[in-house]
Amino acid sequence: MKYRKPYKKLSDLRNTYPVSGSGVVNYHEQFTSDSTSIKYTGKYPENFIVFESIPNYAVNLNTISTVNSEKLRFIVQLIDGTSVDEWTSTSFQKSLEEAKANNNPYFNKGRVTVAQIDYGKLKDYHNVFAEKEAYAQVTVKSTIQSKEDIIKHIIWMVDGGENDEIRTASDFGSWEVNRPIQVGVEFITGSVQQPIESDRVNSTIDDLVKIDYSPFGIPGRFNGDERHIGEGSTYRWTSTNWQTR
Repeated sequence: MKYRKPYKKLSDLRNTYPVSGSGVVNYHEQFTSDSTSIKYTGKYPENFIVFESIPNYAVNLNTISTVNSEKLRFIVQLIDGTSVDEWTSTSFQKSLEEAKANNNPYFNKGRVTVAQIDYGKLKDYHNVFAEKEAYAQVTVKSTIQSKEDIIKHIIWMVDGGENDEIRTASDFGSWEVNRPIQVGVEFITGSVQQPIESDRVNSTIDDLVKIDYSPFGIPGRFNGDERHIGEGSTYRWTSTNWQTR
């Protein structure tokens, strides 16, 4: 999401009826508000438009937290259950305040871009990887978790500058590799894997060495494989040796 369009004042709109010429600077005086709606009056008093009632949340700007960034030209709502925290840039909030002072019906909290993010899910989402991190013998020391971290990452995503670099893993947090007593499968099962005894290994090798592959010197390709020696006997592989039919 990229939103870089500057705030347009009422006097900057293409059509400033009924004001024209040198009076264009007073165009905002054609808009009046009774705190619930905005009325736009034309050249004659009977010519007017009443914009729909403005909800309280679109009027109140005191609930918005701000960050010093020219890149954040919209409102971010971090939602945690019934709690909603709003964030934007200092410059964007000033534009909202100016629009409110001038009774601008086209630019307010109810009409600008609002990005809603489920902070209730994101703040603890790193716990999903706890078991995998333990299996990999890694302890995460810090990660994107706080509201400030999330806003910082959003600012990076909407920057869109030509010189922006991809954020590295260290930009998101820190971690350390450790060597706990239990590792790998031991961590998941809670039991220590027992090594194969050397005498079992040796006996298995001896059993393989003792297999008789004569008269061909190799095993059959599959159980029941048949081979011939010249025009003589036919041999069939029985998974352990060749037998004549």
